[in-house]
Amino acid sequence: MTLRLVLASQSPRRADVLRQLGLAPVIRPARVDETYQPGETPEAHVERLAREKVELVARVEPHALVVGGDTVVIDGARVLGKPRDEAEAAQMLDSLAGRAHTVLSGIALAGATGAEGTLSTVARTEVRFRPYGPDFARIYAATATTIQSWAFP
Repeated sequence: MTLRLVLASQSPRRADVLRQLGLAPVIRPARVDETYQPGETPEAHVERLAREKVELVARVEPHALVVGGDTVVIDGARVLGKPRDEAEAAQMLDSLAGRAHTVLSGIALAGATGAEGTLSTVARTEVRFRPYGPDFARIYAATATTIQSWAFP
């Protein structure tokens, strides 16, 4: 029996990573409320969202291994949300040019893992962008891959 791998995400970048590993995930996006809970830290937020996504999909895919994630960018004390459009995306990128910021990625596994419940963790990555001009940010934000991964409404 082949284990079915389900990605609880619509992110083309997450699907690409799995395909680069030689895996063929079934894409089943999970819609969860991404509102911060009172007192919730960004770390707890991304882990909770990753868990909620995989648990939601695992209920309808009980014989599959379900993987999901969530990511936030932190610039100092400011948590950057998903941009509403290309202009806002370019503005966010401009604000990070030549500086360091933090990326938090929550990841979770559920289903046919051989373990009880859902497994999850958070990875913290410090990222430094090189200096670049506003044209670079505008052009990058306009690329189809970027727009899809940011999932503008």
